[in-house]
Amino acid sequence: MAVLTDIFLMEAYVNEKMVGLNTDSLSIIKKSYYPAILKHHKADSADFYTTFSYFQTHPEKFIELLNLVDSNLIKIKPLDTGFVKPVVAETPKNIDKLLNFREQEEAMRKEYLKTHPSLQKLKLKNSENKQ
Repeated sequence: MAVLTDIFLMEAYVNEKMVGLNTDSLSIIKKSYYPAILKHHKADSADFYTTFSYFQTHPEKFIELLNLVDSNLIKIKPLDTGFVKPVVAETPKNIDKLLNFREQEEAMRKEYLKTHPSLQKLKLKNSENKQ
């Protein structure tokens, strides 16, 4: 429940602070935060995604879980009420010629990281930890 609470907080934050980005770019950004959240909670990613898939196929149990997460979210007082300049990332040239979504997502990620070098350092740090 704590993992899902943090994921919902992160997704809401990204949605609010990165207004104007297309859905695919927002999705890439959000997905980049999942490993850190799971690591913070010492949660195995395979277990998390398996459990999440289970709840999605059992709506009555998923609603109960979402109610618990909602009760956690209601208790949180917003601390960051500032405005962050929207992030702008160019769509890679010839993205429509890439064979599948995975290749398109990777091209979008590379383009985004070109314009945001500080995140590139984070990505390198995360890849070093995996080795």
